[in-house]
Amino acid sequence: MIRVRLADWALALALPALLLVAYDGWARTAGSFFFPPLGEIGSTFAAEWLFARVPTDLLPSLGRMLAGYALAVAVGVAAGTLLGLSRTLSTALDPVLQFLRALPPPALIPVSLLVFGAGDSAKVFLIVLGAVWPVLLNTVDGVRGVDPTALDMARSYRVPAHARLTRLILPAALPRILAAPVRHWPSRSS
Repeated sequence: MIRVRLADWALALALPALLLVAYDGWARTAGSFFFPPLGEIGSTFAAEWLFARVPTDLLPSLGRMLAGYALAVAVGVAAGTLLGLSRTLSTALDPVLQFLRALPPPALIPVSLLVFGAGDSAKVFLIVLGAVWPVLLNTVDGVRGVDPTALDMARSYRVPAHARLTRLILPAALPRILAAPVRHWPSRSS
């Protein structure tokens, strides 16, 4: 089984490697400014990105992305838990939430610039707005999917509401809650 996997990996990597070797050979003979050889591409990348621009460009972007995603998870889990527990609240807020969910985050760039200015908070706000919906919807679904028999049993034993939430509802909804950040992580990073 391991040999089959290694053969699959070798086969999957063979074509890209052959294409890179063919491109490099062609680029060296062509001498075109628009198609530099791979060595020149690598040295320019190392000079421009690996040392000079990582601390000034890459690290702040990663920090904003992680902060926005952490806020999106916190807001999504808290709001999703409330909406999942209260059908009345969910019915009342559903039109507003559906409207906000349908708005593409780039359309809110002017609003975020007016409200937050041109700094990091506007960028984090847009990341939160784009990433909160999968977490919110999965949390609502997870909270509503808790076994009603377990909830009835907890009520009949007079388990306090906070204990029901922390000991029964959230642990039962956790697999669905955690599925959203993992599944949607690459789709909303900005």
